[in-house]
Amino acid sequence: MRQTLMPWSLLGASALLLAGCASAPKEPIETLPDWVANPPKSSRYLYGVGSYERIDNLALAFAQAEQNGNGQIAQQLKTQVSQTTTSQVNVAQSSQGEQVTRNDTLYTRVKTAPIELEQTSNQERYAGLDYVYALQVLDRSRALSRLRLQIDEVESDILSQAKALSPKVIEADWPIYMQLIPSFAQRSKLVEKYQLYSQSGASYEGDDRVKSVEKKLTSAFQTYRFYVPNSAQQSSLEAAFTEAGFQTSRQASTFTVMSNTQTRSETQKTRHYAFMEGTLTLTDRNDTMIGSWQVSARGIGLNDVSAEQKARQAWADAAVEALVTHLSARP
Repeated sequence: MRQTLMPWSLLGASALLLAGCASAPKEPIETLPDWVANPPKSSRYLYGVGSYERIDNLALAFAQAEQNGNGQIAQQLKTQVSQTTTSQVNVAQSSQGEQVTRNDTLYTRVKTAPIELEQTSNQERYAGLDYVYALQVLDRSRALSRLRLQIDEVESDILSQAKALSPKVIEADWPIYMQLIPSFAQRSKLVEKYQLYSQSGASYEGDDRVKSVEKKLTSAFQTYRFYVPNSAQQSSLEAAFTEAGFQTSRQASTFTVMSNTQTRSETQKTRHYAFMEGTLTLTDRNDTMIGSWQVSARGIGLNDVSAEQKARQAWADAAVEALVTHLSARP
């Protein structure tokens, strides 16, 4: 016998079906704080938003998010952690031809104290379903104030050293000028950072007395010359001195640079290696020895000639750096 499904049975089945749909889990809808997509904007403060995958260790996740937020701020400041200025040569036309100043290049050849940058701070945190977020902030005014104090301290030290200089550049003052290089190198880095943190990026206006000392420093190293006698290392050393911002010439030379090197070669598969060791000796105009340095270097090339050329230049660069480091050290 055919059975007929009663209307109330159909209604019951429909109700059960709707109840089943209603009980199915729904994907949660996450509402993020407004600052995640739209960080605040200010002329005084710089903001950066960082995120990191949510893990069981929330403290570690937030630490990583804050670090990523700091990276956002660094990008805004257009900083590159690994960037090193290798050469900035300013050329000024004069009636006597081109006057080349290599102060910035000279400054990069000496080691300076690390600059303690103003630290960012955390302003907001949010733990989402899958990620955590951090809003980092840098106070420009606070950073600039600290940098200003550091620059003032360095400039005061420069002026103190410069008191021992003669009114005009003389050869006897070369030790003082050499020892001024690290101070100006440190000042250059601080000023660069100051201009970086400045909203407008305007040039830093320093003490006119310090500018005057720097002009004398430039003039001094256009006057002091290094003579490199004919040797296997002559061209490499002359190139290294020029790259470092110094003048090389036999005429009216202030210093004489002597080198004594030895080279050995090795070959491994398709690579050729050249190892160079030797001594660099510096004397003054009266042949009085100022210093002597042991230096070693290595070159790698596709053949023996290429490897040796690279080793010679690497040795010359290291030798000049050792010379500058020693002569610019404060007693």
